Amino acid sequence: DAPRASGRTFGVEASFRRAVTRRVGAVATYTLSRSERTVEGQTFVSRFDRTHVVNAAVSVVAGRGWTLGARSLFYTGLPLYLASPEGTDTMRRADPSRTAPFVRLDLRAERRWALTDGAWVSLVVEVMNATLSRERLPFKCDQTSCADQVVGPVVVPSVGAEAGF
Repeated sequence: DAPRASGRTFGVEASFRRAVTRRVGAVATYTLSRSERTVEGQTFVSRFDRTHVVNAAVSVVAGRGWTLGARSLFYTGLPLYLASPEGTDTMRRADPSRTAPFVRLDLRAERRWALTDGAWVSLVVEVMNATLSRERLPFKCDQTSCADQVVGPVVVPSVGAEAGF
């Protein structure tokens, strides 16, 4: 049987939203957080801890019904844990090494048509992960090292319609 574990998370987030001009708007958020586990009286960083997360987006009204936007995401890598001979995690220290951080850029274009007073329909074209970024996750760890698993690039192109009334 594996030893019983408990966990906790805590953090703070700041968000900034601003109309830069009549046609340009921006938003940014920063999250500082910590995820911890406690096993057999020892507290250490959780495998899923993302200490720093930054999101930023900008939107530009280009005219003739077009709005263009970009969104970026950054987060720190995941902690690396080494397996002990008993099969339990041995990385029970305050600041383990981490996988590489992840950065992604998404792009969006929207064309909106007014139908009646207050009603509209729009065509939306998006590409998530336009930078073809790859994420690194801890995959196989033994008593001396961890090998990263590279995921991606996962790119999600999307064409859709939105409506409002």
